Amino acid sequence: KEEARFLFGKTPDLNVQSENENEESKVEEINNYIGKILKDNLFTEKLIKGARDCFIGKRIAIKLHADTVTKTIRVMFVPSLEFVYEPFEDRVDELKQIIFFHQMNQETDKSKQIIWKQKYEMVNGKCILNEGFYTGYGDLIETLAVNVDLKLTGIPAYVILNDGLSGDFKGESDVAEIFENAMNY
Repeated sequence: KEEARFLFGKTPDLNVQSENENEESKVEEINNYIGKILKDNLFTEKLIKGARDCFIGKRIAIKLHADTVTKTIRVMFVPSLEFVYEPFEDRVDELKQIIFFHQMNQETDKSKQIIWKQKYEMVNGKCILNEGFYTGYGDLIETLAVNVDLKLTGIPAYVILNDGLSGDFKGESDVAEIFENAMNY
């Protein structure tokens, strides 16, 4: 908690700048829009919680979601247990694929479980979305999206690793080092 508060007790400023002075009104409009999105998404509070998730769970995904119903953009921090991902072999900082998922109910019987799954994948330079509900056995219950071209040149998510070394896709947990001592205590 202390590390997260130290890092993000004051939320970083996010501002767009332009070298062209004629575009100042556009830049101000964009900055106001970004500020509104961050405020509406409670970014300050989510940033501190996201940092804590990253320190404990080794990594976190930041995801942008355009809600077509409410016509809003949502910023989400997704904990490590709710996504898997694959970077490009030659560009490890870019996502080739990421799958988000979580269990919608608390059933222990896998046939009664409902798992939401959302998969973003880069195919021939296009971001393709597949989404649906599945049983705990992976059987399809309901399809929400099939091979939808989002008209994006990249996946609207980014994975942040906690102290991951070059080529390390898992990261390191700050809690793992003290876990055994805490258990003994």
